[in-house]
Amino acid sequence: MNFHTEFEMPKRIKNFSRITNDPKILKLISSEYSRLAGISSEYFLTQIVKAANTLQTKRRIKKVLKFYKYFLKVLPIPKNLILISLISFLESDLPFLVFG
Repeated sequence: MNFHTEFEMPKRIKNFSRITNDPKILKLISSEYSRLAGISSEYFLTQIVKAANTLQTKRRIKKVLKFYKYFLKVLPIPKNLILISLISFLESDLPFLVFG
């Protein structure tokens, strides 16, 4: 088992973004951790939200791909249709976490 003595900030943020997508909890985590790490709470919150949105997008893409993997076994679909649906999904503006 390997243990790291130091984590860079992007790895820390990525780990925190995996905990939850709830804005209240992310705000609490960012305020407490920024106080301990000595960085700005707003900066840390925006970075966690950005990482959480990226993770959410990745999960949604995997979900679509798994659906088509199953669907292709059942019915043959042209591959162009799959690409068009993935492109339209990625181009859509999906606000995952909104603080207001």
